[in-house]
Amino acid sequence: MKGEVVRALDHDIKPGVFSDLGNGDDWPKLREKIVVADIFILALPIWLGQPSSVAKRVMERMDAFLDETDEKGRMPAPSKVALVAIVGNEDGAHHCHAACF
Repeated sequence: MKGEVVRALDHDIKPGVFSDLGNGDDWPKLREKIVVADIFILALPIWLGQPSSVAKRVMERMDAFLDETDEKGRMPAPSKVALVAIVGNEDGAHHCHAACF
């Protein structure tokens, strides 16, 4: 299977910590892509020494994974690989990695 690049900025991701926030929320279809993927890469810029607000929104929505389990008690993305790629010309990459993980 070929990888897919999805720009969170191109989607309406509502604020919150649930997997589906109703009408107009694009997160459920993005969440499904994450769940079925073998590898998830969160690539983000640094803004003012922090992960970008869009990246924070993605992480906020992924927080719902903590309360969701399958029949074996596993979160929605067991046995997956996750990477964080930080880009930018500011100090703070270590902090941003820590915030993302």
